[in-house]
Amino acid sequence: MEYAGKNLFSMKEGSDSSSTDLSDGTYIAANLLSKKSYMRSSGNNQGGWAENPTDSLRTLLNEKLFNALDYGWRSIIPSVEVYSTKGINDSTTQVSYDKIFVWSQRELGGISDTQTSSIYYNENAHRIPWFINDSLLSTENKRVRFPMYSFGDMNLEDITIYVQQDDPTSTGHTLKEGDIWLTSLSSGYGRYYLSNETMYKHTYIGDTSITGLGQTGDLSGRWLPAATYWLRSTSSSTSYPTFYHVTSSGYITYSNTSVSSTYYGILIGLNLI
Repeated sequence: MEYAGKNLFSMKEGSDSSSTDLSDGTYIAANLLSKKSYMRSSGNNQGGWAENPTDSLRTLLNEKLFNALDYGWRSIIPSVEVYSTKGINDSTTQVSYDKIFVWSQRELGGISDTQTSSIYYNENAHRIPWFINDSLLSTENKRVRFPMYSFGDMNLEDITIYVQQDDPTSTGHTLKEGDIWLTSLSSGYGRYYLSNETMYKHTYIGDTSITGLGQTGDLSGRWLPAATYWLRSTSSSTSYPTFYHVTSSGYITYSNTSVSSTYYGILIGLNLI
């Protein structure tokens, strides 16, 4: 888990948003869970994330995953107010009370501080500061929206983003752990660089088998592919009543995606008291 900020979520129903009611720390997973999931068993997004059918990603996280944690962890993870859009034909937001959740467009930088008219603006008052929007990707050596293994101990300003068709190791570049390779800004498949030293410590990272990764041209590391993962923001489109997701190139979008049969990755968040 990585630290995302302080006072980002309210811990009390009906909170007046005073500092005493807010969580001491919000954390975002450094990688996806090893299990992929569909969003919910119902056929559309009506009711949004907050609607809690028995067979849903929200239930999986707040019941099965939470209850599988050690008691010590369960005792310090509070329920917090999580805002989300209501879904098809409804542009308003609603609140649920969750211990573990997936993220929104607003939190991951897809909705900026100036886009106050967006229906997704109110899904949180805050953005995670080190996520960037699409327009900055080519010019800023900062975080993109696919999870980055081991970035917690790294200086993000030292990370290089390569945007090119060919493997950067084959075009004369010397890579550092955490460097990012996109084949293009619009549809590039995201990868980030793992050294052999890191790779040998793991069998899986998220749902990716390390043994299945091809070695790079410089023989010193491997490219770990990014994966698509769910957001809790709903599409208001009547044609595509689905949930948004982050693509393998780091973009936030929605498409004609079935919420009941499409399996995407899960990037969790939680708070500590």
